[in-house]
Amino acid sequence: MTPAELESLASRTLPGLPGPKAPTTLLPSVLAQLERARRRPWYRRAWRYWPPACQAVGAVAIVAMVWFAGAGLERVESELAQVLGLAGVLWRLVVEPNAVYLATLACVMAMAGAAYCAALSWLLWEGMSKR
Repeated sequence: MTPAELESLASRTLPGLPGPKAPTTLLPSVLAQLERARRRPWYRRAWRYWPPACQAVGAVAIVAMVWFAGAGLERVESELAQVLGLAGVLWRLVVEPNAVYLATLACVMAMAGAAYCAALSWLLWEGMSKR
């Protein structure tokens, strides 16, 4: 059968087939889920469905949290400067003097990992080919 004949047969046959049918349990389960969603308390629903007074209180609370976070930002900034200063001291005392050794260690570990992956790959693929 040529592709043109196959296409012609399919285009004649497919329209006559019945469409898919939904399971009989689909509609009752959807309706039950909608009823459960309708019966949820207001505070368990999306914010836009809350009562207007609760929305106003929520908006005021969000604004207050943002304002307090902005007020505390100066303290966080000073603490961050202290931490970064400590990190700079540790970098100069520990990392800089040992940079060559640490770089060598990192290269050796990378090569060991690559060798391990290559060996594991070889074992897996060679083992599969012998079966």
